[in-house]
Amino acid sequence: MSNRLRYLLILTIVVVVASLSSWLLRSVEERFVKGPEVVSRSPDYFMENFTATALNTEGEADYTLQASYLAHYPHNDSVLMRKPFMAVFRDDLTPWSMRADEGLVTEHGRFVELGGAVTLQRGKTARHPLLTLNTRDLRIDTRLKTAETEAEVEITQPGTRIRARGMRIDIASGSLELLANAEARYDVR
Repeated sequence: MSNRLRYLLILTIVVVVASLSSWLLRSVEERFVKGPEVVSRSPDYFMENFTATALNTEGEADYTLQASYLAHYPHNDSVLMRKPFMAVFRDDLTPWSMRADEGLVTEHGRFVELGGAVTLQRGKTARHPLLTLNTRDLRIDTRLKTAETEAEVEITQPGTRIRARGMRIDIASGSLELLANAEARYDVR
């Protein structure tokens, strides 16, 4: 083989190897050098002084949620609220109302976590007096209509004060379960 042909063959091999190396380097850079996609922890929208009403399958109001400020975070699809107020409606019964310092809505509205100081009230009816509960860090399951906390709770109604640690409420039926260390004081008149 002549020197010129040998030189041309070596040059062709070098060009092919260089082209393959360049292509391989670009594909590796695209995959690994860029790293994972950066997820923004900033809200994608916010609202001030909002009211939202969730409807049940019959098209009736299930619960209403209000807050002075709401911000939606797309990275985990959560909603952060300031000074939330929530009213959970019950079939032909007085609704439960809840106020808190802050709130977090997760799982597409299934769970509402009320944080800081939380006040719950069941309105006065012909059969029951006004019932007020003060606690912290309450978790509400809007689908099951339950609420629970592990924090201290104080329950008051005219002539009665009860303190306990932790509680569960079945909002639909109105039943309340105290979890530990319950103490009651009754005013006799």
